Amino acid sequence: MGKVARWLKARPPVVQQLLTCLTCSLSRPAPTSPSGSATKLRVASKSGDASQSPKAGRLWAAQWGLDPHLTDSVVEQALEAVFACVTTLITVRFLQLLDVEGIPEEPSVHAQLLVAFAVQDVPERYPQAKELWGFYQWLGLTDALSVNVNADPSQLTAHLTAFVQEVDRILEPKPAWNVTPQDIFRPIREALFPKWIRLAKGEFYTPFVLADYILEKLGYPDQMNSRLLDPSCGSGVFLVAAAWRRAEHFRRQLAEGIAIHREYSSTPAVHGNASAQAVLRDKLLHTILGGGILGLEIQPAAVLAARASLAVIATAFCRRWMPHVPISLSDLTRHGPPVLRRDFLSLWSSLGSGACETSETSFPTTSTDVLDRKPFDIIVGNPPWVIWDRLDENARRDMSTVFRELGLFDLSPQMARHGGGKRDCGAAFISAACRVLEQHGRLGMVLPVSLFHSQASGRSFRLLFSKSQGCLRIREVVDLRAVSVFPGTIQRTGILFAEKGIAPRFPVPFTVCRGRKGHRGQLRDGMWPSIQAERTVLFAQPADRTDAGAPWIIMRPSLWEIWEQICGRSEYQAYLGANTGGANGIFWLEVLGWEGNRLVVQNRPEFGRTPVPRVTATLEPDLVFPLVRWKDLAPIKAPVLGVLLVQNPATRSPWPEDYLREFFPATFGYLARFQDVLDRRAARKKLQSRGPWYAQYNVGPYTMASWKVVWRRMDATLKAVVLGEESLAGLPAKPVIPQETCCFVPVESSEEGHYLAGVLNSPLVEAIIQAFGMSGSRSFGSPSLLHYLRIPRFRPTDPVHMQLAEFYRQAACREDTADSDFLAEWTELAAAVFGTDSERAKREILQHGTSPH
Repeated sequence: MGKVARWLKARPPVVQQLLTCLTCSLSRPAPTSPSGSATKLRVASKSGDASQSPKAGRLWAAQWGLDPHLTDSVVEQALEAVFACVTTLITVRFLQLLDVEGIPEEPSVHAQLLVAFAVQDVPERYPQAKELWGFYQWLGLTDALSVNVNADPSQLTAHLTAFVQEVDRILEPKPAWNVTPQDIFRPIREALFPKWIRLAKGEFYTPFVLADYILEKLGYPDQMNSRLLDPSCGSGVFLVAAAWRRAEHFRRQLAEGIAIHREYSSTPAVHGNASAQAVLRDKLLHTILGGGILGLEIQPAAVLAARASLAVIATAFCRRWMPHVPISLSDLTRHGPPVLRRDFLSLWSSLGSGACETSETSFPTTSTDVLDRKPFDIIVGNPPWVIWDRLDENARRDMSTVFRELGLFDLSPQMARHGGGKRDCGAAFISAACRVLEQHGRLGMVLPVSLFHSQASGRSFRLLFSKSQGCLRIREVVDLRAVSVFPGTIQRTGILFAEKGIAPRFPVPFTVCRGRKGHRGQLRDGMWPSIQAERTVLFAQPADRTDAGAPWIIMRPSLWEIWEQICGRSEYQAYLGANTGGANGIFWLEVLGWEGNRLVVQNRPEFGRTPVPRVTATLEPDLVFPLVRWKDLAPIKAPVLGVLLVQNPATRSPWPEDYLREFFPATFGYLARFQDVLDRRAARKKLQSRGPWYAQYNVGPYTMASWKVVWRRMDATLKAVVLGEESLAGLPAKPVIPQETCCFVPVESSEEGHYLAGVLNSPLVEAIIQAFGMSGSRSFGSPSLLHYLRIPRFRPTDPVHMQLAEFYRQAACREDTADSDFLAEWTELAAAVFGTDSERAKREILQHGTSPH
């Protein structure tokens, strides 16, 4: 594939000419059919515009010599058509080299058929290629290459003929058995579509080595009649790995003399009998293509690539072990396609949730040879992990029924508005997959590790493993933190292994693969043994034993006893900082001075999401407060900016317009300059569409506390600081207002603040926080962390509390915090606050540090 991919990356003229022909056709109005209705464009494409920006889209078109004013959708559709053509031609060449009968030698025949499929012609016009036409249909070319040709079809014929001849020239002959275990057509896809397009379309190619590892861990195949499903197979990497393993299993059985067919039960008889070899050919083809390996995928181009890969692998293994047995295209197409163009969740929903619980599970399909009424023994894959509130309205409407049937979307409107809508849709794939999994069937899924930590997005996923949801036990979770499995993403990748039919039980093994030095970074072939060699086995369970959906705590076994004594709900409540709803560029102000009894301020547009003009204005000082930004906390800095607060803290609602006009006319006039921008904010439409257009969020009585303990919501570690009232530009001291990327706890005094910061920053609590938070993630330091730390409220009469407060007051000014005696004293005081064994806590911290692993 490498030579073809390099050729495509060079943007040769023959490809540019074909793309120009296709885009000219696609960008024109479709001709009407005899009935008068427009012919539907059916080229495979993800919904929505995949481009990052108009500039990026224009650059993409220009790279292929196309009109830069073409829409990304047209360019994408044309390239999907080219991908379908290249994939088909490569598949046919592979099969020719494997001596498959029924394939015409003339490139012109293939070009004619490609044009015929593009214009939706009928097979009766091509009697000389009847068998090849059937194979093209089997591949799925009808869906992947069905475009409207609004110009003269002869132009497309000429360009496709030249394209086919050039591809045929490049595909140099290779040994017929030179097929290696890999995602065969991935290099072609990557040559045609830049990385930013693939990521925007949700195309994350699972490395073959990872897919094969998952199948190995699942013990696949343990028997020849086991059934495997990938419900979102993409281009089929899991299916290819399964086919490779299944074929090798077949070979081992044959070599060991295990009966493959009643009439031919021994290896010598098989090799000496042409009829026996034909039976074995059919048996091997059926092993790979006959329904034991099944994939579902909605994208036509991916369906074609997956089917083509399986056809090539099945044929290659037949030819390797039976070099002289005849193989024809009809031998392949007599089996139902092993990959169906279906949406798994919609397919599951059409069955009804009750039907899926029985052993009579089936999918509605015409491919009765592929799908029967048996559940699956193995389900694997890398399902789409998409946050609910990132779906468009049509997708939400289509998916809402499925989510409710699966019991995964039980949110109240208020919960959905305030973060519940961030639940991950991938949980629906796993939940539905379990319904079609055989009792004691095994599951192996690639997933983001954040699902085990995040408060909102992973909750539905974690509830799948509660006793109330059914019998699905996690056997192991593997955290691949050492490698970048999907370059270009920030997600840390994990693998879930589970078994159906056994009640859930915690804690579960949680294996962290770190990799040896020099074997980290992007996952490549040959790295897996090194990654596996450096691993640590931890254990995990929900941080709240009474709530199966709670984030998991993951730590070494020796910390569990300490955790049991620390866990519980804190007597403190944490809050998010004030949120302007994306309008920091309006509400964040630089104070320039005074003009009479009013402040002279200038807004800071560079901090906002929407471009706004920079203006200078005079405001009443009453509603301007010192602002503490995320960057001001480490190290702590005096506030340099102010924030305009137009919320009534007592009611948590904006001050009414009439009130602002009467008592703060200058402030209202300033905001009125930006009314259109403030009114269009997405946060306003989502959270408070009926309120005033200048509404802000996360402001309440707690915001006005004179003393606060504040920390960053996203950081490598939690570093809480104590903040009191501050003066800004000569104003009287006022409460500081943290921004929304910070969390805080309101406290009554400096002593209480230092006590609480001393607990939160202690080595003992840091180890626990690291155990149920993912460093740098949105959920790491969220307010919910106090739901799982049984921190008692400060009592001035308690000598331990006072001692810790004074200790931390001095520690906050100390530069050397790594001294063992210092850490031991701090840990002992924190342990005393929780009432846990201080000696054991000190040993843990001094021996292992603050890492829970």
